[in-house]
Amino acid sequence: SIWLLSCNKLKQMKARPKRPREDIDDKQQYATIDDLNKVVADLQKANRATIDDLNKVVADVQKTNREAEDTKERLRVTIEDLQETKQDLTQMKKDLTEMNKDLKEMKKDVTEMNKDLKEMKKDLTEMNKDLTEMNKDLTEMNKDLTEMNKDLTE
Repeated sequence: SIWLLSCNKLKQMKARPKRPREDIDDKQQYATIDDLNKVVADLQKANRATIDDLNKVVADVQKTNREAEDTKERLRVTIEDLQETKQDLTQMKKDLTEMNKDLKEMKKDVTEMNKDLKEMKKDLTEMNKDLTEMNKDLTEMNKDLTEMNKDLTE
C-alpha cells in the first residue's frame, strides 16, 4: 500500500547523511527535501485513506450495534411473550388436571348409575315376567268367568 511504500522511502532516507556535506551540491539537497515532501504527501494520502476506511468501519460497527439493539429488543419482547405463554399453559395444565379429576369422578358416578340401572332392568324384567304370568292367569280367569256367565244365563 501507499503507506508501506512511504515507510520504506523514509527508511532509505534515514540512511542518508543528516547534515549537508561539502561534496553534495544544492540540487541534491533539494532533491532530498522534495523526496521528503513526496513521502509526507504519500503519508497524508495514506492517512486520509486509512481515516476513510476507519470511518467506514465505525459506521458499519454503529449500524451493527443498532441492529443488535433492535434484535435485543425483539428478543426481550419475544421472551416476555414466551413467559406469558408459559404461564398460560401452566394454568391450562392445572385446569385440565382439575377437569380430568372431575371427569374421573363423573365416570365413577356414571359407572355406579349404570350398575344401578342394570339392576333395575333386571328387576323390571322379572316384574314384567310376573305381570305377563298374571295377565295370562287373569285372561284364563276371564275366560272361565265368561264361560260361567254364559252357563248362568242359559
